Amino acid sequence: MKETNTISMMNFEDFKKVIMKKAEPVAGEGGTVDITHVIKNNGCEYDGLIILNKGSVISPTIYLNDYYEQYVNGKSIDSIFAGIKELYYLNKDRLSVDTQSLMSFEGIKDKIVYKLINYNANRKLLSLVPHKKILDLAMVYYCILGEIEDGNATALIYNSNIKNWHIKEDELYRTAVSNTPKLLPVKIYEMSELIKYVDTAEGRYSLDDPWCSNLYVLTNKSRINGAAGIMYEGVLKKLADKLESDMYILPSSIHEVIILPKSTMFNKEELIIRVTHQISLVAAKRIIIAQTEELRKTIIGRDKLYSVIAHDLRSPMGSIKMVLNMLILNLPSETIGSEMYELLTMANQTTEDVFSLLDNLLKWTKSQIGKLKVVYQNIDMVEVVEGVSEIFTMVAGLKNIHIAVEIPEDRMEVRADIDMIKTVIRNLISNAIKFSNEGSEVLVSLREEDSMAIVSVKDSGCGIDEENQKKLLHTDTHFSTFGTNNEEGSGLGLLLCKDFVTKNGGELWFTSKKGEGSTFSFSIPLLES
Repeated sequence: MKETNTISMMNFEDFKKVIMKKAEPVAGEGGTVDITHVIKNNGCEYDGLIILNKGSVISPTIYLNDYYEQYVNGKSIDSIFAGIKELYYLNKDRLSVDTQSLMSFEGIKDKIVYKLINYNANRKLLSLVPHKKILDLAMVYYCILGEIEDGNATALIYNSNIKNWHIKEDELYRTAVSNTPKLLPVKIYEMSELIKYVDTAEGRYSLDDPWCSNLYVLTNKSRINGAAGIMYEGVLKKLADKLESDMYILPSSIHEVIILPKSTMFNKEELIIRVTHQISLVAAKRIIIAQTEELRKTIIGRDKLYSVIAHDLRSPMGSIKMVLNMLILNLPSETIGSEMYELLTMANQTTEDVFSLLDNLLKWTKSQIGKLKVVYQNIDMVEVVEGVSEIFTMVAGLKNIHIAVEIPEDRMEVRADIDMIKTVIRNLISNAIKFSNEGSEVLVSLREEDSMAIVSVKDSGCGIDEENQKKLLHTDTHFSTFGTNNEEGSGLGLLLCKDFVTKNGGELWFTSKKGEGSTFSFSIPLLES
């Protein structure tokens, strides 16, 4: 019988152990890695990874439950941990916390506040934390540990904390009641102000929607744990006086409550529809904001990864490229044989393409994350176009392609970033060579038109069909193709060209016809005399 090997799926406990093992190098020598079981609002329970470096007492808690679901759905452990590590470093660097203050009540008491949660839905959590029951709600306490970019770093206060601090629960209550209005002052929005528009499954709702009228949202500036504002002394009375009406107070979440003036004319059924509708809109808005922030973090992480890859690979690839160039120059085909020379030439071309791709990727990612600044200087476009064209003479010669240059005799000065302009011209000439047939010509020209310097690169190659022309120069539809000698293109070079030209105050455009060739052109404003 043929023996088969099967890979069994890890259970959650084994998954946590593997993640902890992978996290040990992140903690470093003298650091610790631990898993904590956390009970959140409404009975939700999570297992959180805590990584503490030596001497540190605070760390972001990374909940592993969703990561395990990713594993079950087929994502690799290495890929999952890479995401965990990225999230750890991103949030660790954003924490600004005086950890020594946590050791005593005197050190932390000025930062203690409260929030309101549902009593029945949080019975398990309430067994672990000091609290005060208020109708069907419970007041629980937490510390504002420090500021982060998007709000505050906080920590829930547990029964063990007040035991260690040697204080009574009444003192904790008085402290939180005094601090919360000062640290988290109440803010009241009109519903139309809070919800500009929201897209839901039922459709799009905007300011003009009648459901948004005569409704108010009570929260705080950060709109986190803002429902606590209904307990602030005098807040509801001041609002009632301003509205000149009694009010219905409708808790929508721990973050905000909806206020509806009693003077508003409606029946019971309309009230139910109205409130349900507004709660769904507020919830949708909050989800949209959270997802937008998560997407932003993902994009930043991706761009950083691209930059690291490009930077780390570019240097060794440059060394290989230099060695291959030297071999081709010093080893003629008569010496090593035509077959070996052809292989060497192919390897050299592939290396050139990879190096160019890495260079473009590095510049593109730096540009996207704002780390590539435009350095303006006065440059002579005649000199730049001529110099870059000469560089490609040998590369074009490998395909028996002639590069013709048409430039004016006089200087043509522009104020631009010379490195960016050179990158654009290099990419356009490289593409023209790639998509031209052997024995053809690539024409590089420079002219003045309407106070602009116009650079054009024309080839008589394979051209671009009408369908793909629509996709070109767009980040969401760009595509890759193969050259006349099967040279693979990434499509990134043209996007980079468009970005660089725009940054220098110009435009990029093209004309093309399938089977007849393409002409790519860009403009740069001339230097005013």
